[in-house]
Amino acid sequence: MLGALLLPILLQAKAAAPSPSWTGDLTLTMKGHGTIEAARSDGVRMQVTWKVDRVAKGTVVLDRMFKGGGIAGTPNTRDTARYETWIANSRQPLTMVVDDTTTYYGPIPVASRIALDVGRYRCPAKDAPTPVGQLRSSILQFDYEKGTYQFEAPRLFNRCEISYIRTPKRGPPEWMEKAPFELESRPIELEFEMVHKMTPLEEWRIMSGAFTKGATEVVLSRSFVFQWMHPIAGKPAPVNAELQLVLRKTP
Repeated sequence: MLGALLLPILLQAKAAAPSPSWTGDLTLTMKGHGTIEAARSDGVRMQVTWKVDRVAKGTVVLDRMFKGGGIAGTPNTRDTARYETWIANSRQPLTMVVDDTTTYYGPIPVASRIALDVGRYRCPAKDAPTPVGQLRSSILQFDYEKGTYQFEAPRLFNRCEISYIRTPKRGPPEWMEKAPFELESRPIELEFEMVHKMTPLEEWRIMSGAFTKGATEVVLSRSFVFQWMHPIAGKPAPVNAELQLVLRKTP
C-alpha cells in the first residue's frame, strides 16, 4: 500500500528533474565616439561623427543537444563521433539599451548640395509593449577530434526608435528652400540588432578555443573592436565592445 502511494511521488520527482544544459549570464557593452574629416577629390570637405552607447544583458540557455556539427561551414557535419552541438529550445529575454547619435556633413548627393544628416537610435522604443528584447540563435559546438569549441554569437534584438533628419546647409536656392526632412519613413524598428551599423566582425560571429572532453565550463569573456559604418571610405571609426559570458554545464 505504501509503495503504491509513493510511486506517483517518485515519478513526479523524476519528471521534474532538470535537463542538462549550458547556461551563463551575458553582458555586452559597446561604446565609441569620434570625429572624422576628409576632402573629396573635387576638394569638397566632409565630416562624420559617431557616439555609440549600447548595453545588453540576458542569460544564454542552450538546452538541446544533438550529435554532429551545427555551425555553417563545419567540415563533415554528420560526423556524430567528432561533434556535439548545443542550441536553445526557445528564445530568451534580453535587456537592451541603445543611445546612439551619428552625423554626416557634406555633399548630398552632388558637390553643390551640402547637407547635415543626423541619425539617432534609441532602445527600447517608447511605444514598446514591453522593454524586453530577445536573445536567440546561439550555438555551442564541440570538436572532440581537435579538442576545441566554437561558439556562434547570439543575435540580440529589441524594438527601437530610429530617425534620420536631413537639413540643407549650402547650395542652390531650390536646395536651401527645403525644410529639414526625415529620411527614414518607418522610425520604429521592430528588430534592431545590437551590432546594427557595425562592419561584420568574424571574431565576434564565431569564437573558439581549446576544450577538453568532460569539462563543464567555457569562458567566452573577451574584448572586440568593431568599426562603425560611415560614408567616408578608408577611415576607421572604432567602437570598443566588452563581452562577459561564462557558460557552465548543469546539472
